[in-house]
Amino acid sequence: MLISFHPSLSGGQPVAWPEMVNLAGEAGFTAVEVPLRDAYRDGAPRTRDLLAEAGMAAGGARFPVEFRADDRTFAEDLAALPALAGFAARIGVRVMCRSVPPSSDLPMHLALPIIRGRLVLCARVLEEAGIRLALEFHSPLHLRRARPHEFLWRMEDTLSFARSCGENVGLLLDSWHWYHAGAGTAEILAAGGDILCVEVADAASLRPADVRDDQRLLPGRGVIDFQAFFGALRSVGYDGPLTPEVIGYRHPGPPVDAARAALDATLSALDRHPSSPVAS
Repeated sequence: MLISFHPSLSGGQPVAWPEMVNLAGEAGFTAVEVPLRDAYRDGAPRTRDLLAEAGMAAGGARFPVEFRADDRTFAEDLAALPALAGFAARIGVRVMCRSVPPSSDLPMHLALPIIRGRLVLCARVLEEAGIRLALEFHSPLHLRRARPHEFLWRMEDTLSFARSCGENVGLLLDSWHWYHAGAGTAEILAAGGDILCVEVADAASLRPADVRDDQRLLPGRGVIDFQAFFGALRSVGYDGPLTPEVIGYRHPGPPVDAARAALDATLSALDRHPSSPVAS
C-alpha cells in the first residue's frame, strides 16, 4: 500500500504542482495525489518522467467534475472528462475521489436522483479508462447544517448510494468523518471491498457543535481509535492508497519538515496496530 502526500501536509505553506512531487519524495512518501488539470497541461510522458525521477507513484486524484453545481457547469466538466480520465490512466491513477454534499438546498428526495443520474454518466466514462470513483461522506454538524436540508453524511447511506451509481463506484473512507459520523468497525466490515481510498486525520475531544472541518490533528494526536480503524481495514483486505489529509495542519518549519512530521505520525499510528495493512 502506498502512503500518499496530500497538499494539506505542507504545514500551511502552499506548495504547487510540480514542486509537491519533489517535496513528497524528499519527505519519504511513496505516492502523491495528482491535481489532474495542472498535470494534464504537461502531458502524460512528462508527468510520468517527473514521478519516476522523484521515486513517486501516482496516488488518487480529485475527481474533476463538479456534479453538485448547475447543469451547465456539470455538462462542461463532463465533456472534458474523457480526456482527463485517459490522461489519468496513462500516468497510473486508478481511483478518483470526490465528496458528496452533507447538506443541500433541495430535499433529499429531489436532490438525490439528480446527483445519482450525473454520477452514473461519469462512472461510465471512468470505467472505459479503467478508473474507479470513490465518494466521500462529510459528517461534522456544521457542514450538515450549512444548507437547509441534510443530505448524505452517514457512512452506510453513502455506501448504498455509491453502489447505486455503478460497479466501479465505492467509498473514500476518511477516519475524521468516520469518527464524527459515529461509525465504527461494523461499517468498515460492511463496506468491505467497496472501500477504494482511505484518508486519515485525528480529532480532538469536542462537542459536536464545536467541531470545524479545519481542526484536524495528525494521526495519533487525538481521540480516534486507529487500532480499531486499521484493524478493520486489514480484515477487509484493503490495499489501496493511504493519504494523511490534515486540514488546518500548521508547522513552524519548512514544508518538507512539516511533511516528514505528518508521515512519521501516520507511521506511528500504524505501528500501534502491528497487523495494520500498511508497511512502513
